[in-house]
Amino acid sequence: MIRPQCTWVSEDALLLRWEPDPKTGVSLAPQQAFHELNRHKSADILDLIPGACTLLVCFDSQIAVSKLQQYPKKLTERLSQLKEKVSRQKPALKIPMRYDGMDLDLVASHLGYSVPAFIQWHSSLLFRVAFIGFAPGFPYLVPTEGSFDIPRLSEPRVRVPSGSVALAGSFCGIYPHSTSGGWRIIGTSDVLLFDPKRRRAALLAPGDTVRFTAQ
Repeated sequence: MIRPQCTWVSEDALLLRWEPDPKTGVSLAPQQAFHELNRHKSADILDLIPGACTLLVCFDSQIAVSKLQQYPKKLTERLSQLKEKVSRQKPALKIPMRYDGMDLDLVASHLGYSVPAFIQWHSSLLFRVAFIGFAPGFPYLVPTEGSFDIPRLSEPRVRVPSGSVALAGSFCGIYPHSTSGGWRIIGTSDVLLFDPKRRRAALLAPGDTVRFTAQ
């Protein structure tokens, strides 16, 4: 794995940054670093927050400054020994969806498909969770093979219904609850993405894989 750039963004938070894939704008490295550091988590680290090309490492504020200053070198040396690869520790989660979105025709046409051909293409893809963001449980999904580029709405919708499956840029996402949003809606799903009563509130985590199945 290529060594990340390290930047202190606060007294006890270190941001690791990698170069994005030119097609998807995403790097696989933050996910692998996230899982590697979670597996052997130091008591000094309170939280790990992966992004598209970054990993935010949050430390215990009680750590001595001299010890904290050793972490950029310590982490980069440890992570540089890893090979960049997709984590496939468990089978893909199948998410049933209805291809009934208000932007379905436009998205299919933009990609050069008829609607039936688009549905067949989209449901054949294996998606990987790049990171969780925007809203609790909202997954940013990228295909494990190939890529696409879907323009966002010029003006976001005031209300996007809960369960909407949508595309924007190189990502596919699922809205966990009703909110505003500017992504192109291609369908809906009844999957419960976020439930604070569950042991793991968010259904999906970085590195998980997903397949959509047409209902």
